Amino acid sequence: NESQGEEKIEYKFAKYKGSYLLNELRKLSDSSKEAVESYVELEPFKEYLHVKRSIQQELINTITAAHKSSRAQLVLLCGNVGDGKSHMLAYLNDHHKELMRDFHIHNDATESFDPSRTELETLEEVLAPFEDGNIEGSNEKLILAINLGVLNNFLEETSKKGTFNELRRFIDNSGIFEQEKINSNTNNDYFRLVSFGDYNIYELTEKG
Repeated sequence: NESQGEEKIEYKFAKYKGSYLLNELRKLSDSSKEAVESYVELEPFKEYLHVKRSIQQELINTITAAHKSSRAQLVLLCGNVGDGKSHMLAYLNDHHKELMRDFHIHNDATESFDPSRTELETLEEVLAPFEDGNIEGSNEKLILAINLGVLNNFLEETSKKGTFNELRRFIDNSGIFEQEKINSNTNNDYFRLVSFGDYNIYELTEKG
């Protein structure tokens, strides 16, 4: 951890079928419990696996700008399943505590839901401070990690009700569903967008 004065968590090794190595390798399997990511904090194994990506700095810059704003701020972290949204938030929670302290976080993929409500109904409640009639009087600061399919369904459903028009206009202007790089100028007074779709998972450099 980059924070000063904090004790490092001792990593505990265990055997699987008599092998320490096999136990570590099986953590890389899609079926392992380690494949389910928590956005609260990184386990030592996930900390070890962390690789700095270009999107990491963009997200830090975006959250920093939202942190400084006196208005309600919704930071949308968008992507597809398995992009690394939860991992990225866990990393920031561990390494940028002061920055993240002002924000509520809703991870659409991992939050527990009220069984009596649908996913979209839960999102409507979470995003209520950013509805057209509420946003100017709100001081809510929220980071929403959401898959593009869920975001699209939410916007279609609320469009039928005539709600969240400002958010829908912002998303439409961003071009995020056009499979092109989103417009960097679409950040407005209340909404900010960072998309994993803007970044390649791998890149070739002079070093490989």
